[in-house]
Amino acid sequence: MKQMLNVLSRRVSNSTSDNLFDTLLESTKTINPQQQCPLFSRLPRELRDEVFAYALLNTCHDPFHRGFPQSERASKKHDIALPLLLTCRAVYSETRYLPISLNAISVGNNASKKGDIAPSFPKRPHQLPERLGNLLHNHAQAIDYTLMQTFLEVGYHFQSFTNFLTGPEPVKYLTLRLERMDWWTWETAPGDVARDGGLALDQSVGAGSVENRPTAGVMRELAQRRRERGRLDGVAIARDEDGAAAGWGVALSRDFPGLKELEMVFESFRAKKAQLEEVVRCAETWEFGMGEEFVLRCVGVERGSWEGGEVERKVEWQRGPFEVTVVRWRRVRA
Repeated sequence: MKQMLNVLSRRVSNSTSDNLFDTLLESTKTINPQQQCPLFSRLPRELRDEVFAYALLNTCHDPFHRGFPQSERASKKHDIALPLLLTCRAVYSETRYLPISLNAISVGNNASKKGDIAPSFPKRPHQLPERLGNLLHNHAQAIDYTLMQTFLEVGYHFQSFTNFLTGPEPVKYLTLRLERMDWWTWETAPGDVARDGGLALDQSVGAGSVENRPTAGVMRELAQRRRERGRLDGVAIARDEDGAAAGWGVALSRDFPGLKELEMVFESFRAKKAQLEEVVRCAETWEFGMGEEFVLRCVGVERGSWEGGEVERKVEWQRGPFEVTVVRWRRVRA
């Protein structure tokens, strides 16, 4: 699962001794044009940009989750060539913002884990230190957001980031993650689906409350209607005060109109694998409008699993292994 020049490689970067943001805040004074260097004397700016982007994109982070154990194929924490920024002031002046604009900024439940690209990045952007906040404000183009299902369904959380990230380029890459304990029904035993129907999620249902949360039955019905290109009338989808269709999918389309790719990472317990697969099958029918001419349409699914985590849990089925599925959407003409 590689990423970037298609979305799959655009991942959160983990740093070791490299302090990414301190590097970016180095001052640039008088700049030598470096006319004797072939990089500047022979290559036009457009080609230099391609070279720099290749060097400063992180491609080795575990593709499924920043919190998962590193796989053998991704033993290094990141492969961003940060020393490149220290080559000379001419290089620095052209590359200093690329580690931010090329790589996703991690936000949410695990975003303050030691080693993330943005240490102690808070859930609310206005809590950032001023200098770091200004860098993200003007240059971040990718967000990796871990959140609970109830917050996803409220929808207004998206707006707090789009109000903050108002640089010249819109957010182009968005990852939304629901971890195993982020679902409404995560505590329900796998065999007790009669009580609540099991895992369920739909872009058109939910308002952040138990009363309005989606059920597995409604999720399946909506998915079937989309497959048949039928109307969604008569199904309990979320609606605004004027009666128009609402839901977190509408909020996402409204607040991220410049998205090129969307990635949703769903995690649950191995014992709930069948429920997770049902969510994924339904999610493949979702589309997100991007203005009048474009939509985000599902282009692929990738599956994986991992073991470890909270082995101290008393309930055996909650100890793992854990199933992870990544669903991706890409911007296409409607």
